[in-house]
Amino acid sequence: MRSPVPVSRLRPGIAALLGILALAGCDGSNLFVDRPITAPPPPAVDARAEVLRYVEEATLLVADDTQLRFRWMSSQPRLILPASLPVREREAFRRAAGMIRAAGGPTFLEVTSGQEAGAVLVEAFSPGAYRALDPTRPWSFSRTFVTATVETGITEVRVAVSLELEGPVLDRAALHALGHAIGLMGHPAFPGATFVMASSPDGSAPPTVFHPWEAAGIRFLYAPAISAGMSRTRIRAAFQGFTL
Repeated sequence: MRSPVPVSRLRPGIAALLGILALAGCDGSNLFVDRPITAPPPPAVDARAEVLRYVEEATLLVADDTQLRFRWMSSQPRLILPASLPVREREAFRRAAGMIRAAGGPTFLEVTSGQEAGAVLVEAFSPGAYRALDPTRPWSFSRTFVTATVETGITEVRVAVSLELEGPVLDRAALHALGHAIGLMGHPAFPGATFVMASSPDGSAPPTVFHPWEAAGIRFLYAPAISAGMSRTRIRAAFQGFTL
């Protein structure tokens, strides 16, 4: 076996390079640190600003003179859960209605039949029948159709859901659909957090409860000072007195 060549016999450039590498490996390595490395704190988040941004994005208030359409004038719209609706879907939408009420949104009056005007009608379809409703959206499992004007607010909602959903996925779909039904029409994007109204929520488990900012946004949207027809400028002024 050949003996290693002493560093002193190497060419000066190679010897210098080895010396630099040795210093870098010892002086800059964290492999042998005997205490945890403390990460820098995340930047501070202005929760008030985020809630206001959530409301504006969710209700499609895109400019100062945009007027609010997506809000019920009634504090107790009807929720039509037909007798034909399977028990699993019925219970999921009941839970969703309870979460909306707890968040400060409208209190739904549940009925099994009636006129669609002034109500949210929930209909369930077999997977094949649901896909036939809109073949251009094969990835969709629920759709919410909202009728609203700046003069009257929301007047009618129809929800279509596929019967292929179950468990937390169904709970999230029901809460997402009723979120649209009370005026959260958009899909606000807040990276790093899990939101029911996001089009593709972060994380592997579907969110089945509102994020605190979503709940605060619902409470503000249904505060007594807010009504359909208000401009974004007026809504921002009203938000100044809102307490999270």
